[in-house]
Amino acid sequence: MTTDSRPTSTLISVGVHLTVLALLLTVSKTAPKLPKKIIHSTLISPFVPRAIQSLQALGGGGGARQAAPATAGRLPEVTRRQFVPPTLQINNPAPKLTMAMSIEAPPDAALPDVKLDNIGNPLSKLTGLSGGTGGPGGIGDGTGTGIGPDRGNSIGDGGPGGKVYRAGASGVTSPVVIYKVDPEFSEEARRAHFSGAVLILAEVDANGRPRNLRVARSVGMGLDEKALEAVSKWKFKPGTKDGKPVAVSAAIEVTFHLL
Repeated sequence: MTTDSRPTSTLISVGVHLTVLALLLTVSKTAPKLPKKIIHSTLISPFVPRAIQSLQALGGGGGARQAAPATAGRLPEVTRRQFVPPTLQINNPAPKLTMAMSIEAPPDAALPDVKLDNIGNPLSKLTGLSGGTGGPGGIGDGTGTGIGPDRGNSIGDGGPGGKVYRAGASGVTSPVVIYKVDPEFSEEARRAHFSGAVLILAEVDANGRPRNLRVARSVGMGLDEKALEAVSKWKFKPGTKDGKPVAVSAAIEVTFHLL
């Protein structure tokens, strides 16, 4: 005589399923929730903090309000902060406290080296001793206390990438973001629940592509690299000068935050 084992098998199957369901519910209640990531990417233009302007593309101007254009000469010392602008006319040849003339530029900047006795504009082909038509200080035919026909305390007309304009200057408009990629959190920052804001300086060329990206304010934890990687993929409507597309400098702040 045999007995039907199907009811028993059914009960066992139901019990196993209920046990598995209970375990799944328990795990789902006790499993830690992943932190929610918040990332904001903001184009800050035309604002660029004064303390980091020297990190932008090289560009300088100045002069002594003289009739003749600036003449050729070597560059003075390169520093991060300028105390004494370059000049050809020494007003006090015997000062009690001497300070060297300087221009503002990154220490690793590739600058022209002209071996002449006098300080002047190494990009000029003129001879003589003219400080140039610009001002209020420096040497050249631009505006500032640097050397060259541009604006600023450095040298040249915007560096090897060509002239780079500053948004907000006469006739210069800001670039506009038309395609943006937000970066990913680094694993190191995610594990540490780290938050911070990376500030990137860049130039947006006449074709709307970002170039010469560099970190002006670092937060570490691998977030600097993530921010640079993402911003390099952005696309812009380029800034303009008198209606024509030109290269324009910009600052971009990328904020990482975990909740």
